[in-house]
Amino acid sequence: MEGVELLPNEGDPDASYTYEAYDLGDLKKLSDKRSRERTVSNALDAIRDTSEYIRKLQERARHQPPEQAKLSLTCAAKLERLRNMILDQVRRYQPVPIDAPTACRCGPMAFRLPEYLEQQCLDIALDSSAPSA
Repeated sequence: MEGVELLPNEGDPDASYTYEAYDLGDLKKLSDKRSRERTVSNALDAIRDTSEYIRKLQERARHQPPEQAKLSLTCAAKLERLRNMILDQVRRYQPVPIDAPTACRCGPMAFRLPEYLEQQCLDIALDSSAPSA
């Protein structure tokens, strides 16, 4: 991926400090970022594909003789388990951790990412219940 390097905003001493303190230009960190992007991209493709295959296998089973229907439904169930494993992996990369606190002493917390981070995120449904029959 081109343009993956993070650079501090010019004139922002906090950004410069963070860049230096966390060594954001480190080649390993950049490589890890590229790897995460590939992992999520491939996972999203697999989720999309397996969801469609599961739906087709379930539909096909409705019109098959019992033995063939059983095989189609078994394959659909195995694909669904694989899809759910992939969903679990994708959840590891969500921008707000699932165990993030929802309140503090000062009141309710607003979970809004800064705009520059929000622009880098994909809004995807990670519903592991779809598409069951």
